[in-house]
Amino acid sequence: MIGTAILDITIGAFLLVDFLPWLVALVGAIHLVIVLVVNGITDITVRDIGLLVATLAIVIDSLPQKVLNKTVSQKL
Repeated sequence: MIGTAILDITIGAFLLVDFLPWLVALVGAIHLVIVLVVNGITDITVRDIGLLVATLAIVIDSLPQKVLNKTVSQKL
């Protein structure tokens, strides 16, 4: 539990200061997927799914331009 708390605080601090937000949000999304798999369906599942969607939105919104150019050029 202490490790999870430290990870959550670190992710929040890095997002707050805008330090590599796409990478930090990706780590947060992976962490939330692990939490959802381990905990299963509970009362808090809806909150965790909402947080997962928000972190994925941050990942997509803050991707570096290099990555965006590669994905767009591969689709064309």
